[in-house]
Order: sequence, then C-alpha cells, then structure tokens
Amino acid sequence: MPENPVVKQMVFPPEVLARIAPDISLQRHLSVGLRPSLRGFNEFRPMEVSEGGLNDVGKNNLIGSSVVKSGDTRVICGITLGIVEENSVDKILSLTSSAEDDSLENYSSVYPVVDISRGRSGAPTDEEMILSQKLYETILHNKIIDNEALKVQVGTKVDNDIIYPDGSGENDDLLRPKKNWSYTLYAHVKVFSRSGPLFDICYSALIGALKNCKIPRAYIDDKSTDIRIPVRSRGNFGHLRESYNLLLDTNYNENLSIKEAGTPSSYGIIDVEKPVAEAGDEDDMDVDQAPAATTVLLADLEGEAEETCAVSKINIISSKDSLKPLKHISIIGGGSRITKALLKESIRIANLRSEL
Repeated sequence: MPENPVVKQMVFPPEVLARIAPDISLQRHLSVGLRPSLRGFNEFRPMEVSEGGLNDVGKNNLIGSSVVKSGDTRVICGITLGIVEENSVDKILSLTSSAEDDSLENYSSVYPVVDISRGRSGAPTDEEMILSQKLYETILHNKIIDNEALKVQVGTKVDNDIIYPDGSGENDDLLRPKKNWSYTLYAHVKVFSRSGPLFDICYSALIGALKNCKIPRAYIDDKSTDIRIPVRSRGNFGHLRESYNLLLDTNYNENLSIKEAGTPSSYGIIDVEKPVAEAGDEDDMDVDQAPAATTVLLADLEGEAEETCAVSKINIISSKDSLKPLKHISIIGGGSRITKALLKESIRIANLRSEL
C-alpha cells in the first residue's frame, strides 16, 4: 500500500452542480458578482402582456383573456362570468354604504384558479391554492373592481325586441324587475414552463385579462318567466317565489371599468459569503469565526437555485398614483436579514418600474 495515496477530486459541470447543490452553485456565481441567468442583481426580465384572443373555449364563453411571456414562462388567463342574485344582506350593505365610501363592501374581486402544468393531473398543490388565494386577496384589498361595475343591467324581451330601462322613461319601473343581480368573475390561470416565483406573472396576466373584459347585458324573456298565483291553505296566506330565466345579450358589450392595478415587483435577499482572502488574513481569524458575508438584493428570482436559497422575500405593487404609490407590500423573513436600506432600495426600483 503506498504511503501517500493520490486523492482524486471530482469535478461537476455547472449545470449538474446547479441541480445537486444549488446553494453552492449560487454562492459561486454571486461571489463574483454574477447570477446564474447572467442578469444584474437589480435587473428584471422583460414581460410581454398581450390580449389572448381566445373565443368560446369550452362550454363557458370567455369575456376576457390574456397571454403573458416572461423568459421561458408562459401564462394564459381566461375570465368567465356567472350571475348571482343579491340577497337581503347585500341590499342592507348597499344602503348603509354610500358611493363615496371607500370601504371593502363597495368592491369585488375575482375567483382565480391557478393550474401549473407539470405533466400530470390530480388535486391542486399547496402552491396553486396559496397563489390563487393571494391573487383574490390582492385584487380585493387593492380595490380594483367596483361593485357598480358588476351590476347586471336587466332588460325585458317583448315580442322580438329587448327593452332596457335607461332612467329617462316613465315605464322604467315597470320594466325593471323587483330583484337585483350582479356578475361574478372567475379566472382560469394556466402556467407553462415554470422557472421561478409566479405571483408577478400571474398577477400581470390577471390584470391584463380584466382590462379587455367585455361585460354583456342580460334580459328576461317573458315567455320563460315563471309567474305564480298566491295560495291560501288552512287559513294561512302565502305565495310562491317568482323565478326568472336570465339570458345574456352579447350584442351589447361594455368594457369592464377597473381602477389602477399597479406593477408587481418581487425580490429575494441572500447572504453571500466572501472568500477568506477578502474577509481578512486567515492567520488572524479565530477557529470558530465564520467568513464575512454581505447581503444582496436579487430582483425577479429565476431558476431553482435562486428560488430555493432566497428564503427572505419582498413583494411590492407600485402604481403611478402620486398620492398612493404603494398599493401592496409583503415581507417574508427567513435566513437573511431584511434591513431598512434593502427595503428602501426595493421600493425605489418598484416605483421606477411603475413609471415605465
């Protein structure tokens, strides 16, 4: 047996090292001032939002759609609608809250369903459910969709003509039914080639679909209306509830009115360990002393290595509104400390992006 055995060092290609040890691969890139995607630390990927152009897909007609491209990731969003009858609680809230009131009771949201394509089928994952709920809460608390924009304008079909009350005729009260209805929006978000956190691109796809939504009118066919006669039984008087069959009138489409939605910007915070030569003389360091580290702010995380290692994250939605430029901000603390300087820098970059 030789006295000095030869030790062979195993070398992995960069793409293999990024899969088996993403933290080591990312530290090697960041220590020399680079990212695995070769983008700058504060550089975002270009995002293209276009109208989907999807019509009559499946049983439900789409009233709005969009396609978003960001790097290798593609997101398709389609919006359908349903009609719900307003109950007594909704009427009481509408009377107590005026149009000038800015409370959440005057705003609505969208019910999104996020589906991340992974080549398999089954129950939705935790990521899909959490992302769907976050999109719903963000749309609602940002007060983007007003309740008045989803009110159903109901007309009446007389012979072959559909008459809508416009508020100027004497017979508007006769044409207007006793019940009130409103639209409910459902968003179906399909993600392909996932390559990082998805909130920014899904939020942009959802807003893009809302901007080109066409809300139709609805009418009541007098032939399909179920009219019941009051009934008296054993000394008790009562009547059956009227039922209406609402039909959509796609000949009259109006653009959905939404407020400023803002531009989303997401960041990750990672501690980069400096080499020993930069941290100081190795002879002067204690045995238990760790190498010096610096904290960097990475915009628009991309790839498995950045998404896995960046536990601390910042998400900001900034708008062009000078009075309320920040519409949403969330901070998730993790392994890296989020300082005031990093938070100010992330807000500054987000404001610049919203002005473009």
